[in-house]
Amino acid sequence: MNDIFRIKESTKMMAALILVLLAMWGTGLSYTNNSPQSLQQIPDQTSYRDVSILGRGSANSVTWSPDSNSLIVAGSLGLWLHEDNFQAVTQLVSTTEEITLVAWSPDGNWIAGLINRDLVQIWDATDGRLESTLQGDLSDTRSLKWNSDSNRLAIASSNQQMRIWERATGQLALVAPETTGFVEDVSWNDDGTRLVGVSYDGKLYDWDLATNQVVTFEEINARFSLVDWSSHFIIVANGQNILLINSIT
Repeated sequence: MNDIFRIKESTKMMAALILVLLAMWGTGLSYTNNSPQSLQQIPDQTSYRDVSILGRGSANSVTWSPDSNSLIVAGSLGLWLHEDNFQAVTQLVSTTEEITLVAWSPDGNWIAGLINRDLVQIWDATDGRLESTLQGDLSDTRSLKWNSDSNRLAIASSNQQMRIWERATGQLALVAPETTGFVEDVSWNDDGTRLVGVSYDGKLYDWDLATNQVVTFEEINARFSLVDWSSHFIIVANGQNILLINSIT
């Protein structure tokens, strides 16, 4: 096995435990269509407590603000902003179509949303003003990932490509050489010079943005749908396994 690409597979028990914990966390906030109020459990620093919030249509995607003080919920009626210890709920963006995925920029200023898997828009996080609409083919977008400077947005899609857009203009900036499978997810390295992606056919792609070269690693040999790149490891996951990969050098 390649010296710079050593894979450590966790036991299925560990993977199952993590997935159960994630599922339990996901039940902490839910929306209802058929009642004006629903009782929620939101964790604070020491315990669980009940918080009553108004239902606002279906919820498709949620994300915390970088300072963890606010929560955005994307759904069938737009974007809803929860602030002030969940006592204040405001509609930041109103839409007539489903927002199916949402991503908050690291600087806290911008929110990107995927509408019906083929349209991506970026809004001001303070007042919901439209900043830009990404131009080009965005069909079957799978994930949205901001770089650390919050000026670029990377997108994975099932058209076998990883691509990067400019936030301010909405213009397509870079396109990776074509991969061989549906790209399920992408993740930036810390300094924003490289991007990794995992694909439907069990490969990991390392994209060097300076040279526009992609190195393909095939040791994974399984379909993975999630990837995250930290300073020391790349983690990939699916419904059965979690792999820790030594960061590529």
